[in-house]
Amino acid sequence: MIECPANTFVKGPVGRYTVSRSCVVWCASRSLCGLAFWGRPLADELFEIATIVEAYPQQMAPTFEVVVDGRQVEALDGEALSVQMAWLWRHGAALLQRANIWSIVAEGTAVARLAQAMPALAGRFAFRVTTDAPTAFRAVAGEAGAALSLDVDAIAASARGLPREIHRIRALLARRRDATIDDAAKELGLSTRSLQRSLGNQGTSFHQELVAIRFATACELLLTTDLKIAAIGARICISERAVALLFRAKTGLSPLAWRAKRE
Repeated sequence: MIECPANTFVKGPVGRYTVSRSCVVWCASRSLCGLAFWGRPLADELFEIATIVEAYPQQMAPTFEVVVDGRQVEALDGEALSVQMAWLWRHGAALLQRANIWSIVAEGTAVARLAQAMPALAGRFAFRVTTDAPTAFRAVAGEAGAALSLDVDAIAASARGLPREIHRIRALLARRRDATIDDAAKELGLSTRSLQRSLGNQGTSFHQELVAIRFATACELLLTTDLKIAAIGARICISERAVALLFRAKTGLSPLAWRAKRE
């Protein structure tokens, strides 16, 4: 999955995720999505997340699975809790007409007590609670669940410790594959030299970030479309030859050979 801004995510969530201050909203397929929370989510952020959660299910299958991971949540203040409960009161029943929800919690926490207090709904759809992430992911994704669980954990771990500069650059590159380091510096309100120095201190560079998102996007397009290599190159703002060189460097294969191995 690749990162994108919230407004892009709600229009086409499959294969993507979006990050807020203390939450990742992700979507592996039209039938499987989820959220991972951490820290101390505040009311204003929960309002923003609620807006996303209300919008993107329009792009999902008629019924779908949701995994909500709250193991890293430290606390919910009173205002945030009120926002969450008000949203569930207004929208929870309608959501559960379409979604099976798994809630992953840390045993003995206030979040666990809140989740376990949620009423079970009769019928085919249910709200289930577990302290074991692999259990939830196996239930929704079968044999692929273990790998997906690790992927989501890695995304959330990266987002929790992601410096501001890298987070903003990745969001910019998700929107514009032709962005330059000068564009990124302007968006961050820094000089180009200051941004270069900051990224170097964090063990990366603008070029590394650009190459990474171009490669991730090219992989997604190879797996999910029948686009020719030249068309994929146009999508990520490089030539057909550059796409081939990128895949040789990253995988040792041509783009078509890489696609064939995964069909």
